[in-house]
Amino acid sequence: MSTNSKNKIRECYFKNYTKKRKNREILVESSRALNGDIQEIVNEINLAVNQIIQELNLLIPDRQLPYITLDIKYKPEIEKRARMVLIERDTQEEFENNIKRSTAAIGQDVSHFIEILSADGFKEVVISPLGCNSEIVIGKDYITYVIVDILLDIVMFNSYSFLKNMTIAEKHEFCNKKYNYFKKENLNCFYEYKEEDESKELYYAISFSARNEINSFDTKKYIKLWSEFINAYFPDSVHVEKTISEQLKQHIDYCDLPKNLSSKFAKEEKGAYLLLRVNKDVTESYHEDILNLFKMKKYRIGKVKIVPISDFNRYEYLFRHLDVSVFKIVKV
Repeated sequence: MSTNSKNKIRECYFKNYTKKRKNREILVESSRALNGDIQEIVNEINLAVNQIIQELNLLIPDRQLPYITLDIKYKPEIEKRARMVLIERDTQEEFENNIKRSTAAIGQDVSHFIEILSADGFKEVVISPLGCNSEIVIGKDYITYVIVDILLDIVMFNSYSFLKNMTIAEKHEFCNKKYNYFKKENLNCFYEYKEEDESKELYYAISFSARNEINSFDTKKYIKLWSEFINAYFPDSVHVEKTISEQLKQHIDYCDLPKNLSSKFAKEEKGAYLLLRVNKDVTESYHEDILNLFKMKKYRIGKVKIVPISDFNRYEYLFRHLDVSVFKIVKV
């Protein structure tokens, strides 16, 4: 097996082959956070969130959702990619005070910043004493899921073309609209809201209303809620997906793709497709299947094929073991 990251077997294998990715950060005081489990928990978060994004990409026919990686930063300064901070009962006061100073001077780079307070027996959203947009008080067993939910809303926001160029002020207003939508529609929420000051609008992720249980997320409901929200608050806005040529440039093996590949979509109808490519890691028992699928007499790395996204289940066993790379294309 190759040591190349794109050839590492993982459940969220679509991420292996695309450059369409976002990076965000969580600020943590030290590697001892969460009883020394912070790195393991972040690894679990990255796996879980990208598995859900892959499911969403298979269900959404008109947009590409970016994949995302959460990184840990052991410092109290809020920079461009920072979106949350982890606070525990034994977090040093100096660390908290530096966060508080940093939230007061976020500037033009960060639209929202969430404090996550680890406290067993709670899962509620309250006003943050550190000046963050909200504090989420949550038990250790739930931390993975609340962070996944926050990241999912970041990804969904970044999938709409007409939202990307918002100013920081417009992004703040966007977050307020999401919270108003949640209140107006009286949506269910996995996390409890404690409004001590009704004049302050708390942070709300639409994903909070798509989580049914601690490890159960309803992707279809999530898509439906976002669609209803966008239709209600941005009725005249139209998403414009990148051209097929531009999408292909996001393929991790773009330089090795056939030069005329975008023209092969000309005869296809509008919708979502999968670009399949023979990878270099071969499971011997699948060798004949790959030859038949790509109509090859002799195994050749780099051979491509276009199939409708509805054929995903038919070929998933080849993707899962990375014998065939898979890349989503949207034709508009």
